[in-house]
Amino acid sequence: MSDKKLLGIDIGSYRLKIVESDGGRLRKAVTVDLPDNLVKNGRIVAFAAMALFIKETLRQNKFRYKDCAVSLSQENYYTRRVHLPLMTTALLDVNLPFEFHDYISGDLGNYVYDYAVLSMDDKNMDLMAAATAKDLVTNYRVMMKKAGLKLVRIVPDVLALAAILYHPERIVDPSKTKKELSDARRAVEKKLQTERAAREKAAREEQVEARKAEKEKEKAAKKLAKSGFVVDSAETADQPTVETANEVKPETASENTAAENTAVTQSDSNEAQDFAVLDIGYSNAKLHFFSKGTFEITRTMEEGEKELAQHIVDERGIDIHIAMLKLEHNQDNILSEQGTVDQFDAISTEIMRVMNFYSYNNAGNTIDRIYYFGGGTNIPSLIAAIGQSTGLPMSPLTELIPGITDDDRNNLGYGPQAFGATIE
Repeated sequence: MSDKKLLGIDIGSYRLKIVESDGGRLRKAVTVDLPDNLVKNGRIVAFAAMALFIKETLRQNKFRYKDCAVSLSQENYYTRRVHLPLMTTALLDVNLPFEFHDYISGDLGNYVYDYAVLSMDDKNMDLMAAATAKDLVTNYRVMMKKAGLKLVRIVPDVLALAAILYHPERIVDPSKTKKELSDARRAVEKKLQTERAAREKAAREEQVEARKAEKEKEKAAKKLAKSGFVVDSAETADQPTVETANEVKPETASENTAAENTAVTQSDSNEAQDFAVLDIGYSNAKLHFFSKGTFEITRTMEEGEKELAQHIVDERGIDIHIAMLKLEHNQDNILSEQGTVDQFDAISTEIMRVMNFYSYNNAGNTIDRIYYFGGGTNIPSLIAAIGQSTGLPMSPLTELIPGITDDDRNNLGYGPQAFGATIE
């Protein structure tokens, strides 16, 4: 683990998140609202003004470190899972740009490329590759220099999230010993196993009850037949049947559960686990899916904080910033109004559809909850609606970051990518 002292910076559409990290130990986290018109559609449009704003934020909050790692929003880069024949680094530098030719318009030479090796054997290699424009990297470097900082790393935001999900051993809790940290992680794994086993038990019990009801129905039909009456099939055609979303035969369910729990217990990390991470930000909502130790895919939905606030603007004719405050603090009991509730239902339904589509195409996934962050997730009734629609437990992503204060947890809840960017 690196002992570097770094600032982690994430620049969203509405908020700036900055953390101070010392070798994986979170020292401080701050979130501030951005001035209007500095960022549009996830891209910085006024680099000089942003530099001044970052510099002033650093001064006001007394940040000391000068080296910084930046989390880059998805609008500014491309990522690809790449499978290639085993080759040298020099050959990879030549061949990697061509893996992006279907994504990048214009000259491939105008982009900078990087990769991480996921797996390798004597014939093939599996990589997570990324590409971003050289001009953008230059602009970020100059912007940070004007803010009094030195840019040492740019990390795609989804890979910053993956660092938190898959590398808990690189996050240091200064208040605990190594043994206490290990015990805490085992406790979290045990909790997840217990919750998964409880859901599977409930599903099995439901199936047993359904089969019992079916047998009772067959028994009654036989008794009726013996009495001399004839049962018309049309009379039973419309009778309801009980089905479960994931049917598991009772005789194999316990074996599957045991195998699944053994796999989790034997694992010392989250490498084998799949994750769904929900980000409800200002401009939109995103569901990030992670599988086999790395990022897999993102599904973007239009619904975000801005759309929620715009409804209040249209209804009351107020400034959108005031509307945002009303949402965040439930002023005038705004969260109970029917229009707001209807919007929550629409968002949760869309998230449910995305989850169902992913599960249909990835039947073997091990997702057992939705982790969340972003300004929109600070609304408890919205989180409750999403959990009810999807049927999955909802947990803040900050649960996976040990030893942080309530203030730091609140600030990281807006954008943990800032901290993830500092984790090597």
